[in-house]
Amino acid sequence: MEIYVITVVRDWKMYNKCISTNQNLKNCILQPYENLRINERLPTIYNRFLNEYNYDNQAWFIFCHEDFQFYEKPVDFLEKVSENFIYGPIGAVLEKTQSHILGGLWISKLLGEIEESDKAGNNVRFFGS
Repeated sequence: MEIYVITVVRDWKMYNKCISTNQNLKNCILQPYENLRINERLPTIYNRFLNEYNYDNQAWFIFCHEDFQFYEKPVDFLEKVSENFIYGPIGAVLEKTQSHILGGLWISKLLGEIEESDKAGNNVRFFGS
């Protein structure tokens, strides 16, 4: 099954560093969308891709920022998982912990793990588990 990597790009240097030259994406179809000039919202661009896609061709879609780095081949993960779910590197699950006058206090926890750094790759921090 084909794998599309859909990216909204405002910084082509970062996109080339992290996505287009990444050897782990060698067999993926890269679909960048230039957004520096137009400055559209991410969901607008991602939905444009989804609305224009020919669903007769089954594929995996990976939506990511231009500075997202793949440390392994996505196909290695995607070949082993169910096609009935949506997956992501990090997500939030809301848990209601207690009620207050205004309707409730909702606490979230992170599921999945992501490594974050500045654009130069310094100040690395890990979030989630």
